[in-house]
Amino acid sequence: MILKFKNRIALFNTLAVAFTTALVFLAIYSVVYKTAYNHLDDDILLEKEEVFSNLDWHRDSIIINKMPEWDEAEHSQVEVNPTFLQITNLKDGVIFRSSNLLDDQMLSNPNINQGTFYNGKINNQRVRLGQFSIGNEAGVTIGKLTIAVSQQESYTILNNLIWVLLISFPLVLLI
Repeated sequence: MILKFKNRIALFNTLAVAFTTALVFLAIYSVVYKTAYNHLDDDILLEKEEVFSNLDWHRDSIIINKMPEWDEAEHSQVEVNPTFLQITNLKDGVIFRSSNLLDDQMLSNPNINQGTFYNGKINNQRVRLGQFSIGNEAGVTIGKLTIAVSQQESYTILNNLIWVLLISFPLVLLI
């Protein structure tokens, strides 16, 4: 099938607009995704600093000082945006677990020596987790700190954004 010259121009223009619009929408989604997860990671890092400032260690023992932070409601209740805390030894024995974890246990990765962030679920709720090693004065890893914050808000925003972009794409092409 051979298209007339003006139809070929219209087709190429439509393809160029479709490609450009797809790139712009992809960039928008990527920026919002990165911003949302960086915000969650920053929250986890703030919590980590607060927890680490109240931990001591002696050889291979972790000493937990009384922390007013752990008495806050966000660690004792399963709420809209809870924060979950767990400290384990190297054998994954739980030394401390915030009461809002109930009977759940956050799994730790034994191969992680640096801080890392990943997604998971606790109590059927989407969470963003950060796992950090706890080292003694000699620099030897003696345990792991795992912190989780709800990612439900970020997930909802990203899900809504993807639907808006998917519905907008054909409308932009029609216009």
